[in-house]
Amino acid sequence: MLDLETKDTETVGLEVHLGVAELYRVTADAILQDPVPLSDRVIRHIGLHVDVPGGDALVTDRHYGAELQHENQRFRNALRKRAGDQWDIRTVVTTGDVERLDGMFRHMTDELDGPRVHVRAYASSVPLVVNPILIANRDVILAFDDLRYGKPSHGLLMRGKRVVGWVQEYFDTLFENAPYQLRNKQGLQESEFARLRSDLTS
Repeated sequence: MLDLETKDTETVGLEVHLGVAELYRVTADAILQDPVPLSDRVIRHIGLHVDVPGGDALVTDRHYGAELQHENQRFRNALRKRAGDQWDIRTVVTTGDVERLDGMFRHMTDELDGPRVHVRAYASSVPLVVNPILIANRDVILAFDDLRYGKPSHGLLMRGKRVVGWVQEYFDTLFENAPYQLRNKQGLQESEFARLRSDLTS
């Protein structure tokens, strides 16, 4: 881990995290960090990924071992806990593949059960990009995808008003324009899953 302090009064610092397991660990730690003021109990997550054939690499590929499985589950448990704690959690994702929709995305949307959880989607597979997650208006993690697996492989943890503001603006644009609302305050939206599935197969 590389920790860089800056002289910018609006930026606290930068940490570089290498490896998928470490990235999940750091993200889970940030999500579980207490105390958090009520006004900052928010998570904004962007998951724009290329669809990789062969199912979920976390399940099918030996490249991902027991440590990664553990840290990935810990990350998911942290999200689930905050959903139950009534945090305002919003995520926007992409999929161009029915298998991905009915597998990983459906499972994620099912387990993020909370009154302030919103999941929206685009029907497309996108080139590998940087995916940010904003946690508690405090931590921003920029995750870089592994070219082989279409999943995060390393990332940057940043703190500061400027980067928080940039990620919030970027997220809002993607979220507000996403055409499929898979989960909202009324709960899981089966009709939206069906509409997205139909559009992917038409």
